[in-house]
Amino acid sequence: MGCGAGFPGLLRAYEHVKVWGSQALIVDTEICSATYYPDDGKHPDPSNKFEMLRTNAIFADASVSVLVGQDDDPRHPEILDFESCTNSEYIDHLGYVWRDGRLRCLLAPDVPDLAPLVAAPAIRRLLGRNGLALSEIDHWVIHAAGSIVFDNIRDALELPEECFTLSRETLSLYGNTSSTSVGITAKRLMQSGKVKQRDYVVMVTIEPGMTGGCVLLRFPQE
Repeated sequence: MGCGAGFPGLLRAYEHVKVWGSQALIVDTEICSATYYPDDGKHPDPSNKFEMLRTNAIFADASVSVLVGQDDDPRHPEILDFESCTNSEYIDHLGYVWRDGRLRCLLAPDVPDLAPLVAAPAIRRLLGRNGLALSEIDHWVIHAAGSIVFDNIRDALELPEECFTLSRETLSLYGNTSSTSVGITAKRLMQSGKVKQRDYVVMVTIEPGMTGGCVLLRFPQE
């Protein structure tokens, strides 16, 4: 599912638990290095603009797991709602194509500019449906796609810079680990000692499509 796998993965697990009443384990593994695509010049791409250089250098490998179930442990946030926004006009700007017997990543240089165009509407719809303002969100778990992506989402929503501190630290510590980055940041949040009862959390992913996905969570009261 690519860099946005955290959103649909969590949604499918949530639906499984709601329907069947049993736990669901998500295992998200990104082996981005397996899609290394050498740009050998045999098939020149006039619009390349260093696309292969970026895609072969930017992504890191990682794996995370999430157990979704039903318990009363105050350390575990409750999943409240989901929302996504897709703009297929930009479907060829981010994703994979099959070329010369291997997967070739598409990563257009304007992806950082497109990210807030799909993330911001999804976030606004999610919060509006739940009667929440941006200022009422206590913690943000943002897809660690890059510093400029953080900047653009921040500016589009007029959020304070401290909302991105944890996600920026994840990017600095682990690099861009694609979809697993939200799992890494979420774990670091739970271990940070900064979470209080009834705190709201919004998780945001940027996906091929282009799509922005977001999940609303809340830590319970003991």
